[in-house]
Amino acid sequence: MKLLGFILMLSTLVSIECEEKYITVHIATWNVNEKKPPGDLTELLGLLPEDPAQRPDVVIVGLQEVTMSLRKAIKNFLGNDKWNRTIDDTLVDKKYVKVKSIAMLGIVLHVYVKLDHAWTMDDVAFDRVMTGAGGFYANKGGVIIKFRLFNQHFCIVNAHFHAHDQELQQRINDYETISIERAQLCNYPTDYVFWLGDLNFRIEEDPSLTAEKIHSLIQKDKEIELLEKDQLLQSRKAEQIFNDFSEAPITFKPTYKLQPDTGEYNLKRRPAWTDRILYKSENNREITPILYKSIERYTISDHYPVQAQFKIAVDTYQY
Repeated sequence: MKLLGFILMLSTLVSIECEEKYITVHIATWNVNEKKPPGDLTELLGLLPEDPAQRPDVVIVGLQEVTMSLRKAIKNFLGNDKWNRTIDDTLVDKKYVKVKSIAMLGIVLHVYVKLDHAWTMDDVAFDRVMTGAGGFYANKGGVIIKFRLFNQHFCIVNAHFHAHDQELQQRINDYETISIERAQLCNYPTDYVFWLGDLNFRIEEDPSLTAEKIHSLIQKDKEIELLEKDQLLQSRKAEQIFNDFSEAPITFKPTYKLQPDTGEYNLKRRPAWTDRILYKSENNREITPILYKSIERYTISDHYPVQAQFKIAVDTYQY
């Protein structure tokens, strides 16, 4: 009986030491086109569930074009950023604590965790990478935040790549430049890497795929034909970009370019899936996508926001 009791005690200790917990990461990206925040950011921030236990454990928000003015960017840095205040007030009220916020001109990244988890957080660092005007201007580029939560390393990138259909190679260059800096900042192997933003990939150039033709296919729910021409999907297939990253299947309509406040497409540009969220683990950690969609209720900008949620495993035996 003593031996049996010892074995049971030992098995209990082993199970405690190896305990894994699943947490939810909510990510949103939105090019806000220099507009003020709408009154209700609940859906953008993943806070729709009434039960706090059903809300995400980590909330990541990447914005682009908060401002394109250096003067306004400095003003925002000094504490007058309406987006920062609105996001912070909303999440703090729901018992979240800020890991870090970082801005580079109009590219802004916010990371929050539930207050209950904050004591497991450390090793926070950040970086800014300019790729505009040959690396000398901050209108394009990326901001990066790394941190550790439950002893798992996270690396988050919010990027705004170069625009226009014909600038595919420049977008690939943007990715490569930011990737070099990310590798220097973030621990390798990083358990969880999330890359979000207005990546500006378009439908491949094709004389037959005019803005009007693309719009017609969208109206007929034939987005699958357009996805076959999506520059990011094709570039990933050719292993030109985002090697080892994954993206959940796209089942939503193109997020750009819209006529603000209408939800209708502005056919001066060919509609495209410019706003994306990708992910990977460099340490063979499990990442399960559970949501990937645009939010069509937010129409203030010429982009729809895109959100994603992921279930990930963290080791809790030390906590």
